[in-house]
Amino acid sequence: MNDMETTPNVIQILSESSVFLARLRARELAQSLGFSPARVAELETAVSEGAQNAWAHAGGGDVEISVLADGDHFGIMVAILDTGPGIDDIERVMQGGHSTVGTLGLGLSACTRLMDRVEIETGEAGTRLRMWKWNAHAVPPRVLQATRQAIRRGVSIVDVTRGGDSTFGDLTWARGSRPCQGEHVAGDGAFVKTTSRGELIVVVDGAGHGRQAALACTRALDIAARNAEQDLATLFAEVHAGLRDTVGAAMTAAHIDARANVLDWAGVGNVEAVVWRADHSSPDAALVVRAGTLGKAFPPLHTYQVSMGPDDCVLLWTDGIRASSIDEGGPSRRADPVDVVRHVLGAGARDNDDALVLAARYRGGSLR
Repeated sequence: MNDMETTPNVIQILSESSVFLARLRARELAQSLGFSPARVAELETAVSEGAQNAWAHAGGGDVEISVLADGDHFGIMVAILDTGPGIDDIERVMQGGHSTVGTLGLGLSACTRLMDRVEIETGEAGTRLRMWKWNAHAVPPRVLQATRQAIRRGVSIVDVTRGGDSTFGDLTWARGSRPCQGEHVAGDGAFVKTTSRGELIVVVDGAGHGRQAALACTRALDIAARNAEQDLATLFAEVHAGLRDTVGAAMTAAHIDARANVLDWAGVGNVEAVVWRADHSSPDAALVVRAGTLGKAFPPLHTYQVSMGPDDCVLLWTDGIRASSIDEGGPSRRADPVDVVRHVLGAGARDNDDALVLAARYRGGSLR
């Protein structure tokens, strides 16, 4: 019996890029809960297979990811819902090798092998796939208490590290977020994605808060992920065009070109950013964002470029964070990004708005 369950993170499946976002969110939550690398990989694969199945067979759907607590163990429950035509022969599909769209037909059967428990309901109104994955070991008491308090407050602290297998040098990053008080979903979101030239960081703040803000945020992230290889001007233009029928969103994007050790960044709306310099002889760099709302009012975009040195830290935050908390005590600028995020979110998050902060430390860009 679960003694605690969070309200779910909801990712709309709008394209194949949405599958990437769902997989990324599942990975982040599992890592934040101390899942082993093997169990993180199993969860990621199952979420990817389930979400891809909804896209291929139903043209989309919703992925809901919740954190569960049961005693001194944590788990993740994933629900994937679509309104497609349903599955005719569920037993055959679950055995694998059967497909109606020309794929290998291994998706749902793989989920049963990778997850601790799988339930599926299907009919003319659509399909609901629910999957559970538990941490294989008990959590130490101190970590258990902190994590349970975070779950109760709706806070998500994520620690994601790109290690020695990175093509362009290490980028270690962490993200923390929480919804507006009284809301079950957050309208702020972010991702870090490897491109052919380095790393793309995107932070989005859907206008207002609640479900409509969350829907705008999800769509903006999806479009940005699909356009990750484009220049920033094109990326912003595509997001603006795709948000016209939503409440709109603010967005800041930063691309670190590891070959040249430079960062190109731009912002529209209220997502601020700064580069903290590890070398104190160089001044910090702050992004000048343009007033506007993507989907509603798109001003002429100004893209700026700054140099990046080893151990420089890029910090981005939405307006649910008090700007004064960025330099208000807390850990040193050379601290692990997760410690920076914990401090800023804890000291600066406003109760009356969604809040998100992301910190990324650059380890240098020499090719390996």
